[in-house]
Amino acid sequence: MRWTDSTRMNLFLALAAVLLAVGLTVDIGFIQPQLRQLRQLSLQRDQLLIQIGQGMDRSRNSQTLTRLLNVSELSLLLPAETDPDPLTYLGELLNESRLTRLELTHAGRTVTDQLLRTQFMLRVTGSYDRTLNFVRAIERGPRLAVVDAFSIEAIKESQMLESRLQVSIYEPVTRRGRGA
Repeated sequence: MRWTDSTRMNLFLALAAVLLAVGLTVDIGFIQPQLRQLRQLSLQRDQLLIQIGQGMDRSRNSQTLTRLLNVSELSLLLPAETDPDPLTYLGELLNESRLTRLELTHAGRTVTDQLLRTQFMLRVTGSYDRTLNFVRAIERGPRLAVVDAFSIEAIKESQMLESRLQVSIYEPVTRRGRGA
């Protein structure tokens, strides 16, 4: 078979078209997603660098204020952070425990001259370990909280347990105001 210049040119153009199509497919299918991810990562890096710079500025400002005010620690001059309300606190512990909340009700509030007691009834499901960690978190956490009553039973045909808890959370009256 004899190849003419016209046949060679057509073959060359067809081969070039195939290579172009393969190149575009590789570009669209593999390179473009990687480039998008690279741009996202670059943007995240820039945002983190800005946050680091802001943190360094805060640190320098804090050191300057500490020196100018002649105090050993700036936090001594700042008001103490307020704790979340008892319901929010209990909800945060519950979320951290990864138990499933079936019921959470406010069971009452008692106010004395110095103490506010907020009571909750709680029904949850979860594994033994998660339940144990939740009860420990309530009683060992940064708030004065007590599990007043506790019952637990196995859920049939499951490794899960259903627990019922009566929880009291105490706080000074001055923290939230009387009857808050």
